[in-house]
Amino acid sequence: SGADIGAPAGWDLQTGSPAITVAVLDSGVRYYHKDLGGAAASPSNPGATAGNIWINVAERDGIPGVDDDGNGYVDDWVGYDFVTGATQCWTGEDCDGIDNDPRDFDGHGTHCAGIVAAISNNGYAVASPAGGWGNGTLQSTADGVRIMSLRMGWSGNYFGQKVGYVRMDYAASAFYYAAVNGARIAS
Repeated sequence: SGADIGAPAGWDLQTGSPAITVAVLDSGVRYYHKDLGGAAASPSNPGATAGNIWINVAERDGIPGVDDDGNGYVDDWVGYDFVTGATQCWTGEDCDGIDNDPRDFDGHGTHCAGIVAAISNNGYAVASPAGGWGNGTLQSTADGVRIMSLRMGWSGNYFGQKVGYVRMDYAASAFYYAAVNGARIAS
């Protein structure tokens, strides 16, 4: 039919490449989500993150508290959180200072990262155009594009309602980080 675009056939042409890093600049990324970080990743074991998450090996395997790769960011093993001193921060959200944990408290950035590189054909959750191609089971590693997790947005309280905020200085820092650390695409 005219409405059928045959999108699954696209996976016969390309499923993504781990040589490509896509920076997701958003409310953060739950990099330990099994459909992004692989089977062994979890909130209680974020260090097991692999899958389609960009890993800064020098920092992951380096000395804690030291900027092992000399890029100006200490222990930035999956990306960075640029939100600091944000006003009207939603209860439970991290707005206290920049740090090496770009976790998503809202879910928006994780959703966007999943559109880009959720691990495909792993029997779990969703698939994405560039998520690689698994063997039909939930695995720790994947062969799709890599997601660099960058937090520049946060949830805040606006007259009792939860709303999303982004500051342009956080965005500028995140874009610069992405460019300097090898991201080919920024979303």
